[in-house]
Amino acid sequence: MRRLRRALSLACLVSFCLSGLAGLGLAAEPAGGDREAIAVAAQGYLSNRESFPTIRCRFRAVRAKAHSVDDAIKGDLVGDQIVHEGLWLVNGAKVKHELVCKQEPRSLGEITSRPKIAKGSSEDKAATPKAERSSVAVPCASRFVLRDGSYTLTYSPLILGANLFPIDMKDPAGIRLTPFGMDIMGPDEMVNPGRVLQDCLGGMFSGTFDGAERVRGTDTLAYTALYKSGNPSSVGKPAYRFLLDPRRGYLPIHTWGTRPDTAKKTYEAYITHVRACSRDRWFPERSVVVLDIGGKGPFTVDEIKVLELDVDNAPLDQDFFLSLRAKTQVNVETRPEWVTIQDDERIGVDDLPRLHQRCIEHGKMRTKQSELAKPAEPKPAPDNRLRWIVTTVAGCVLAVAVVWSVFRWRRPKAR
Repeated sequence: MRRLRRALSLACLVSFCLSGLAGLGLAAEPAGGDREAIAVAAQGYLSNRESFPTIRCRFRAVRAKAHSVDDAIKGDLVGDQIVHEGLWLVNGAKVKHELVCKQEPRSLGEITSRPKIAKGSSEDKAATPKAERSSVAVPCASRFVLRDGSYTLTYSPLILGANLFPIDMKDPAGIRLTPFGMDIMGPDEMVNPGRVLQDCLGGMFSGTFDGAERVRGTDTLAYTALYKSGNPSSVGKPAYRFLLDPRRGYLPIHTWGTRPDTAKKTYEAYITHVRACSRDRWFPERSVVVLDIGGKGPFTVDEIKVLELDVDNAPLDQDFFLSLRAKTQVNVETRPEWVTIQDDERIGVDDLPRLHQRCIEHGKMRTKQSELAKPAEPKPAPDNRLRWIVTTVAGCVLAVAVVWSVFRWRRPKAR
């Protein structure tokens, strides 16, 4: 409580002083106090977030339904559940991230090998809506990520496909579903509260400090990021709102975001449990994200729970690996570099440069083979225009000579 009072007092004092300066024409912006409060919150969040250079975390993510936001927060979920078991290992630049879907089929063949129904039959029409008869539904798919600071390897066992990103390329999907990212902060938490508030200071958004608010028994400080550009109907409306707990690492106890084109709310997220870690660090232990928030319900809900956590002992180097199944194709996107794994193979972080070299060499070999296999291009037909011109001219000359000879032969000789 003392830390909350200090943070709030600092924000209010700075706001009062800079507002006075603004009245005298000495402040660059009327919202100078807001800027200072936003800067404090951004630094507070990022300091806590970046204080975890090592992480060993097992978590579970469940997607289901809830009749209301209160039910979602309490964990009263209904309907079918899609469950992902997560593993998140961090040791500096080395990262391993696993999301294993419990309902994922082992292969696409398991989906397409289901008993066939006569197309167009009454059974077919009853079992499959018309708009879906040409598609195959997959409940969820597992995804694996391995990084070492220079390379990123992503792997999907369902499609036997992997993508390798060297240091000059970026994985556009990134890592989204973690206890911190909650699958709402974009790839690699690019829109976490600290970064969004920094963007407010940098001019991408307009930012406001909204004072203290109490959220489900927790005292928080509220901040809003407003659209400054884009769809004219969205400018000036909230893009994100964060209610941060300054006593516990400025974690977003409640946050929500909107669509840039309509400024309509798309989700609300709550961190309901926080784990106190060594050296005054704070780690989200349970969070709830409510999607389709603009409707009447039931709502789609993602619940994320930490099952095991160690942030004091670094994962070992041998923990950072992926097991690729035989026949997996590894691609370097946008480049003619790829290789197919012939047998089950374990790829560690130290193997990533060698894997890239294999892709390069295989791509070169296949490109060369393709070029050699191409049929020889037919030689272009000779240009007969010159021959035709020469022949025509010669014919004309010959005709003139013949006419001239006949004329001389018929002309009477002089006596």
